[in-house]
Amino acid sequence: MDLTLPLLLNAARLSVERPKEGARQILNLHLSLGEAGIGLALMAVISTLFAEISNMLSPIQAEPIVAAAFATPFGLAVLQFVVMGSAAVLIRIVGRWAGGRGDLAGALVLVGWLQAILLLLQVVQLMALLVLPAFVGPIGLFGVTLFGWLLTNFVAELHSFKSLGKVFLCILAVLLGTSLLVAIVLVFAFGVRL
Repeated sequence: MDLTLPLLLNAARLSVERPKEGARQILNLHLSLGEAGIGLALMAVISTLFAEISNMLSPIQAEPIVAAAFATPFGLAVLQFVVMGSAAVLIRIVGRWAGGRGDLAGALVLVGWLQAILLLLQVVQLMALLVLPAFVGPIGLFGVTLFGWLLTNFVAELHSFKSLGKVFLCILAVLLGTSLLVAIVLVFAFGVRL
């Protein structure tokens, strides 16, 4: 299957309308672990570019730890790659633990694909920032909802799970547990005040 722009835009539309079918179309590309890793790195770089553009258009007054992440584009790209890669590893490990059949390459591909779809929404948000700033907040809220919906469906498709509700609850549990672990590490290892 050729990776043409029309094909990718059609797959993105399908992923939003019928997420499991969109995920299956992307998984059917059968990308290797290396190709999936390169795709994830590309999404980290493009995400960083959009974050920098957004920050130039509307600078944020952030907490020191967030400001440190935005200090250099390279650091932000590495951070995004690590976060997305860690999410893919967790999707693979927890999914397998729960009886799923997905592999790491598939998890990496779907995390990268999810980020690609969210980047399209970020383009819309950037245009709204320039033309209709009042819509930036609602678009952001829609993005959070879309993220949860797509992630749930993508994980279910990757691991052949039937219950979206159970998948969603498992994602929430892993997210809360991971957030708690990161908070503990930040407090004890780096003395960060939360």
